[in-house]
Amino acid sequence: MEGMSDLFEKLNVLVQSRLPRLRGSSRRDRSPALGRQADRDLARLRAKIDEALADDDRLQAESDALSRQIMDWDAQADAALAAGQDAIARHAVRQMKLAEQQRTMTEADLDAHRRATADLIQQVNAFETALAEARRQPAESGSGKPSLMGQIPVFREPPRREIGATSSAASSPADERAIEDDLARRRARLSQ
Repeated sequence: MEGMSDLFEKLNVLVQSRLPRLRGSSRRDRSPALGRQADRDLARLRAKIDEALADDDRLQAESDALSRQIMDWDAQADAALAAGQDAIARHAVRQMKLAEQQRTMTEADLDAHRRATADLIQQVNAFETALAEARRQPAESGSGKPSLMGQIPVFREPPRREIGATSSAASSPADERAIEDDLARRRARLSQ
Protein backbone atom coordinates (compact mmCIF):
# COMPACT_ATOMS: atom_id res chain seq x y z
CA MET A 1 0.00 0.00 0.00
CA GLU A 2 2.94 2.28 0.67
CA GLY A 3 4.07 1.98 -2.94
CA MET A 4 0.68 3.13 -4.15
CA SER A 5 0.67 6.25 -1.95
CA ASP A 6 4.20 7.04 -3.15
CA LEU A 7 2.98 6.74 -6.72
CA PHE A 8 0.12 9.15 -6.04
CA GLU A 9 2.47 11.63 -4.38
CA LYS A 10 4.82 11.44 -7.37
CA LEU A 11 1.88 11.84 -9.71
CA ASN A 12 0.67 14.94 -7.87
CA VAL A 13 4.20 16.43 -7.85
CA LEU A 14 4.49 15.68 -11.56
CA VAL A 15 1.23 17.42 -12.38
CA GLN A 16 2.08 20.41 -10.19
CA SER A 17 5.53 20.76 -11.73
CA ARG A 18 4.10 20.61 -15.25
CA LEU A 19 1.31 23.14 -14.79
CA PRO A 20 3.35 26.39 -14.91
CA ARG A 21 5.32 25.17 -17.90
CA LEU A 22 2.15 24.00 -19.65
CA ARG A 23 0.44 27.36 -19.38
CA GLY A 24 3.25 29.18 -21.14
CA SER A 25 4.13 26.56 -23.71
CA SER A 26 2.68 25.79 -27.07
CA ARG A 27 0.28 22.88 -27.54
CA ARG A 28 2.93 20.94 -29.44
CA ASP A 29 5.37 21.19 -26.54
CA ARG A 30 2.75 20.42 -23.92
CA SER A 31 1.38 17.08 -25.06
CA PRO A 32 4.58 15.03 -25.17
CA ALA A 33 5.78 16.22 -21.75
CA LEU A 34 2.43 15.58 -20.12
CA GLY A 35 1.69 12.55 -22.24
CA ARG A 36 4.66 10.26 -21.69
CA GLN A 37 4.92 10.45 -17.92
CA ALA A 38 1.17 10.67 -17.40
CA ASP A 39 0.64 7.65 -19.62
CA ARG A 40 3.23 5.67 -17.65
CA ASP A 41 1.60 6.69 -14.39
CA LEU A 42 -1.82 5.80 -15.75
CA ALA A 43 -0.50 2.38 -16.78
CA ARG A 44 0.83 1.88 -13.22
CA LEU A 45 -2.56 2.83 -11.81
CA ARG A 46 -4.29 0.39 -14.16
CA ALA A 47 -1.87 -2.31 -12.94
CA LYS A 48 -2.92 -1.48 -9.36
CA ILE A 49 -6.53 -1.97 -10.42
CA ASP A 50 -5.60 -5.39 -11.83
CA GLU A 51 -3.91 -6.27 -8.52
CA ALA A 52 -6.99 -5.15 -6.59
CA LEU A 53 -9.25 -7.28 -8.79
CA ALA A 54 -6.94 -10.27 -8.26
CA ASP A 55 -7.18 -9.67 -4.50
CA ASP A 56 -10.98 -9.67 -4.83
CA ASP A 57 -10.79 -13.04 -6.57
CA ARG A 58 -8.44 -14.40 -3.90
CA LEU A 59 -10.74 -13.27 -1.08
CA GLN A 60 -13.75 -14.82 -2.85
CA ALA A 61 -11.88 -18.11 -3.23
CA GLU A 62 -10.95 -17.98 0.47
CA SER A 63 -14.60 -17.44 1.40
CA ASP A 64 -15.68 -20.33 -0.83
CA ALA A 65 -13.06 -22.62 0.73
CA LEU A 66 -14.26 -21.70 4.21
CA SER A 67 -17.85 -22.50 3.18
CA ARG A 68 -16.72 -25.95 2.05
CA GLN A 69 -14.88 -26.46 5.34
CA ILE A 70 -18.00 -25.49 7.27
CA MET A 71 -20.06 -28.06 5.37
CA ASP A 72 -17.38 -30.72 6.00
CA TRP A 73 -17.23 -29.99 9.74
CA ASP A 74 -21.03 -30.00 9.88
CA ALA A 75 -21.19 -33.44 8.28
CA GLN A 76 -18.44 -34.75 10.57
CA ALA A 77 -20.32 -33.50 13.65
CA ASP A 78 -23.50 -35.27 12.54
CA ALA A 79 -21.63 -38.48 11.79
CA ALA A 80 -19.81 -38.38 15.14
CA LEU A 81 -23.05 -37.83 17.07
CA ALA A 82 -24.74 -40.64 15.15
CA ALA A 83 -21.85 -42.89 16.15
CA GLY A 84 -22.07 -41.78 19.80
CA GLN A 85 -18.71 -39.97 19.73
CA ASP A 86 -19.55 -36.78 21.62
CA ALA A 87 -15.97 -35.57 21.98
CA ILE A 88 -15.34 -35.80 18.24
CA ALA A 89 -18.68 -34.12 17.52
CA ARG A 90 -17.84 -31.31 19.96
CA HIS A 91 -14.48 -30.81 18.24
CA ALA A 92 -16.14 -30.74 14.80
CA VAL A 93 -18.72 -28.17 15.95
CA ARG A 94 -15.96 -26.04 17.51
CA GLN A 95 -14.00 -26.12 14.24
CA MET A 96 -17.16 -25.34 12.29
CA LYS A 97 -17.86 -22.29 14.50
CA LEU A 98 -14.30 -21.05 14.04
CA ALA A 99 -14.56 -21.47 10.27
CA GLU A 100 -17.87 -19.55 10.33
CA GLN A 101 -16.16 -16.69 12.19
CA GLN A 102 -13.33 -16.66 9.68
CA ARG A 103 -15.77 -16.71 6.76
CA THR A 104 -17.71 -13.79 8.24
CA MET A 105 -14.52 -11.74 8.54
CA THR A 106 -13.37 -12.73 5.06
CA GLU A 107 -16.72 -11.75 3.57
CA ALA A 108 -16.57 -8.39 5.38
CA ASP A 109 -13.03 -7.86 4.04
CA LEU A 110 -14.21 -8.82 0.57
CA ASP A 111 -17.12 -6.41 0.69
CA ALA A 112 -14.92 -3.52 1.87
CA HIS A 113 -12.25 -4.40 -0.68
CA ARG A 114 -14.77 -4.49 -3.52
CA ARG A 115 -16.10 -1.06 -2.57
CA ALA A 116 -12.57 0.34 -2.39
CA THR A 117 -11.65 -1.26 -5.72
CA ALA A 118 -14.72 0.26 -7.37
CA ASP A 119 -13.75 3.63 -5.91
CA LEU A 120 -10.19 3.26 -7.23
CA ILE A 121 -11.49 2.37 -10.70
CA GLN A 122 -13.74 5.41 -10.67
CA GLN A 123 -10.88 7.68 -9.56
CA VAL A 124 -8.47 6.34 -12.17
CA ASN A 125 -11.12 6.85 -14.83
CA ALA A 126 -11.60 10.43 -13.60
CA PHE A 127 -7.83 10.94 -13.72
CA GLU A 128 -7.72 9.62 -17.27
CA THR A 129 -10.56 11.95 -18.23
CA ALA A 130 -8.76 14.91 -16.60
CA LEU A 131 -5.60 14.09 -18.57
CA ALA A 132 -7.54 13.92 -21.80
CA GLU A 133 -9.19 17.25 -21.01
CA ALA A 134 -5.82 18.83 -20.17
CA ARG A 135 -4.52 17.72 -23.54
CA ARG A 136 -7.49 19.33 -25.29
CA GLN A 137 -7.33 22.65 -23.39
CA PRO A 138 -5.94 25.64 -25.27
CA ALA A 139 -2.44 26.74 -24.32
CA GLU A 140 -3.65 30.06 -22.86
CA SER A 141 -3.68 30.12 -19.09
CA GLY A 142 -6.71 32.40 -18.89
CA SER A 143 -9.13 30.02 -20.56
CA GLY A 144 -11.50 30.17 -17.59
CA LYS A 145 -11.45 26.41 -17.20
CA PRO A 146 -10.24 24.84 -13.96
CA SER A 147 -6.63 23.75 -13.89
CA LEU A 148 -5.62 20.13 -14.23
CA MET A 149 -4.94 20.00 -10.47
CA GLY A 150 -8.56 20.94 -9.83
CA GLN A 151 -9.75 18.07 -12.00
CA ILE A 152 -7.59 15.31 -10.52
CA PRO A 153 -9.36 13.35 -7.80
CA VAL A 154 -7.79 12.44 -4.50
CA PHE A 155 -6.70 8.82 -4.82
CA ARG A 156 -7.36 6.10 -2.28
CA GLU A 157 -6.02 2.62 -2.71
CA PRO A 158 -8.09 -0.41 -1.75
CA PRO A 159 -6.95 -1.84 1.54
CA ARG A 160 -4.64 -4.82 1.18
CA ARG A 161 -5.04 -7.61 3.64
CA GLU A 162 -1.88 -9.45 4.48
CA ILE A 163 -2.02 -13.15 3.79
CA GLY A 164 -2.49 -15.02 7.03
CA ALA A 165 -3.54 -11.89 8.91
CA THR A 166 -6.54 -12.67 11.05
CA SER A 167 -8.42 -10.76 13.65
CA SER A 168 -8.15 -11.75 17.28
CA ALA A 169 -11.79 -12.84 17.05
CA ALA A 170 -10.83 -15.58 14.61
CA SER A 171 -8.25 -17.00 16.96
CA SER A 172 -10.51 -16.85 20.03
CA PRO A 173 -12.17 -20.10 20.97
CA ALA A 174 -15.76 -20.56 19.92
CA ASP A 175 -18.36 -19.86 22.58
CA GLU A 176 -18.77 -23.08 24.56
CA ARG A 177 -22.44 -22.35 25.17
CA ALA A 178 -23.03 -22.03 21.39
CA ILE A 179 -21.24 -25.35 20.85
CA GLU A 180 -23.35 -27.11 23.47
CA ASP A 181 -26.54 -25.59 22.01
CA ASP A 182 -25.54 -26.76 18.54
CA LEU A 183 -24.84 -30.27 19.80
CA ALA A 184 -28.22 -30.37 21.57
CA ARG A 185 -30.04 -29.35 18.36
CA ARG A 186 -28.14 -32.02 16.43
CA ARG A 187 -28.97 -34.70 18.99
CA ALA A 188 -32.65 -33.74 18.84
CA ARG A 189 -32.65 -33.80 15.04
CA LEU A 190 -30.77 -37.11 14.81
CA SER A 191 -32.99 -38.80 17.42
CA GLN A 192 -36.11 -38.26 15.32
